[in-house]
Amino acid sequence: MQVPAWQVASWSDVCVPLMEWNDSIAELRHLGTSSQIDEKENGLRYGQAVWGVQAAEDKWVGIAWDWREIRKGVVAMSDPMTVLSNLVFLDDNGELVAPCKRILHLNNAVFSLDWQAMACANSEDLAERITA
Repeated sequence: MQVPAWQVASWSDVCVPLMEWNDSIAELRHLGTSSQIDEKENGLRYGQAVWGVQAAEDKWVGIAWDWREIRKGVVAMSDPMTVLSNLVFLDDNGELVAPCKRILHLNNAVFSLDWQAMACANSEDLAERITA
């Protein structure tokens, strides 16, 4: 399943208690990684990553972010404060989690995923296609 990053923001909101979310991060699966070459930056690559999981029969939860190669084979999030998601986090009292705390939980999820390997593999595949 290849999902464009912007599409995650259009999915229906899914409310998830933080405790449940923290336990379910390991269930997130790679849904797609885009990769492009930045000719202005010595051929370094950039793109977007999308990870998610089916929460119910007709609902998916997802997170997506931009990444950039900072030197060959080393990638980082372009802007850790910009993670797209349809997740709405609830605290222990069932109240909405503040946006400043929400982004921390989304970043913790990104940190726990093996997305860099996917981005680097995608970049190597792209380089092979271009030079072939």
